[in-house]
Amino acid sequence: MNIGQTIRDSREANDLGLRQLAMSLSITPSYLSKVERNLEQPGELMLEAIGERLRWSRAQIDEAILATDKAPARIVQLLQEQPRLIDLLVQELKPT
Repeated sequence: MNIGQTIRDSREANDLGLRQLAMSLSITPSYLSKVERNLEQPGELMLEAIGERLRWSRAQIDEAILATDKAPARIVQLLQEQPRLIDLLVQELKPT
């Protein structure tokens, strides 16, 4: 997933200008432009804010966070609360 392009495509699909989206997120248009060009990598909270503003599903937000090589905090918390899930995931990912 190219997160910057995904954000730009979604912004345009929602008929939002770069400045308009940036202002609604309380960030500078320059920063958002850098994110869209993959020159800056937004953090989890910023991706959640962007996703909510662009009407992404929870799964789309999580996928965007994962694309930045980070695990969404809610997934990390779930794995900490239920360590058995890690075993199930490892089992599922084993080559057959």
